[in-house]
Amino acid sequence: MPLGNYSVDCRYTSRMLSQSQPPGPSPDHPEQLKECAQLFTQNYGIWGSAAPTPLRPGGRVSLKPNVLRVKCLGDPSSTIVVRAFANGSELVGHAFATKWLYTGNEAPYNDGRSCVGWVTQLVVAKHLRRQWIATSLLSFLKNTSWFKDVVMMGLMSSHPAACNALSKLIFDFSFMRQYAPSVLGCSSVSYVKEARLAGAFLEGDTDPQAAYEAFTDFWVDHGEPNTVLQAYMQKGKWSSGPLSEGHEFLILVPIQ
Repeated sequence: MPLGNYSVDCRYTSRMLSQSQPPGPSPDHPEQLKECAQLFTQNYGIWGSAAPTPLRPGGRVSLKPNVLRVKCLGDPSSTIVVRAFANGSELVGHAFATKWLYTGNEAPYNDGRSCVGWVTQLVVAKHLRRQWIATSLLSFLKNTSWFKDVVMMGLMSSHPAACNALSKLIFDFSFMRQYAPSVLGCSSVSYVKEARLAGAFLEGDTDPQAAYEAFTDFWVDHGEPNTVLQAYMQKGKWSSGPLSEGHEFLILVPIQ
């Protein structure tokens, strides 16, 4: 995929699949975790003004490899990592995704698929954002055999661009309200299971300014994401309200 002076290609690693493309380390390989943690730290954002002690407002949000493993891998045997490389070797984006058995009362489709897929982290290098890399990472993910039994896909993020990359600008709010509580309740990822639904998930359509969000105790600064959000809203590409402090947008989409 050519991007100006760059040529970007995607590769995945997963214990679940018989091969990686091209052959690579398992998702929890220490060197891979180190590289992805570094990409996150260098590109994700800074702590907001409301960040509680010991977090330092204005300081860069950092992530250590061992924390990345605990927060984003879930069960490594059910996890896939898709990475984007520029010019063959420069890591410029990654998507961590895991899945778990959906045990809610009613599945969206009665076709044998039984898993919830969840993007636990989606990061793109700042100098290559808005170049369809996040969308390419998720599209690549959907074309692997890891995805074949996934009946719905979700993520939580403070950045509307990540949400739009997953939803393709189509938000089914009634679907999200119906399934989000049971999806979080059966999650195998601790930060997803512990998230508390808020905003429009509780208020429904009564407040058009309410966001479809969850409290995750993540106090990242919303300055840059809000700039993107305003641009989306002006173009009619966003139907939810602005994000509350300490919260993340929660998106859940059916896979038909």
